[in-house]
Amino acid sequence: MLLSSREERPRGTVKKYIERISKMPLYGVLVNGELVSYAGSFIQLPQVWMIGGVYTHSNHRNKGYAALATSAVTEEALKHAETAALFVRSDNYPAIRVYEKNWLQENR
Repeated sequence: MLLSSREERPRGTVKKYIERISKMPLYGVLVNGELVSYAGSFIQLPQVWMIGGVYTHSNHRNKGYAALATSAVTEEALKHAETAALFVRSDNYPAIRVYEKNWLQENR
């Protein structure tokens, strides 16, 4: 399971994950039928959608999958809100690199 590969996250029940997923737009990348990356929006307001929960399994990083998932949820956000915002920890350099790369590509 994708989430169980992250050691710092507490493991939840399938029911808990289904409840969480059903409340938010969630975009995933499947490779050979396996979910390898995803991004979602945990708050959707007319003014702003908050994007977060972006994750890629360690075996599939640096292949552009996070960029695909993040771009998809951002595109959906901008159809429904004035802006999209994304939170990332300041020490999460790989994630920051993905988001900056996406921003640069979309603003050329």
